[in-house]
Amino acid sequence: MLMLKESWAFLGKIKPNSLLNPPLRTKETYTSIIGGYCRDGDVNTALQLFHRMNVHSCAPGSFTYGAPISGLFKDPKLDVACQLHETMMDKGLSPSKVTWLTLAHEYCKKGNSATAMILVQKKKSSGSKQLIHLDEEAL
Repeated sequence: MLMLKESWAFLGKIKPNSLLNPPLRTKETYTSIIGGYCRDGDVNTALQLFHRMNVHSCAPGSFTYGAPISGLFKDPKLDVACQLHETMMDKGLSPSKVTWLTLAHEYCKKGNSATAMILVQKKKSSGSKQLIHLDEEAL
């Protein structure tokens, strides 16, 4: 955990577009640190960092969204995870297989298989090449 806090502190000290400091405030850097906080169970700090990305003109990508979404399932904050998923979709980003299958699975665990099926149908209707053949009876 200490190493993650040091990483975040270091990230805050980097001067953008500095010749001495190459651009380290990248989507990949943020995604890695956000994922680390989520794995350590500190989803609130991960979300703070996620929202600070825009302050540093660094737009999150699909994998960046996927990290806190997965972390929120462990917290468990399904409603916040779903809001992030909707925001990601509104921005035209396509969730990874893991992200949308995890969302569907979490809905099923909560006894809401109808919403899980809606997610699966949305994925099918989008014509996604990522679609995994699912046994819909299992949902």
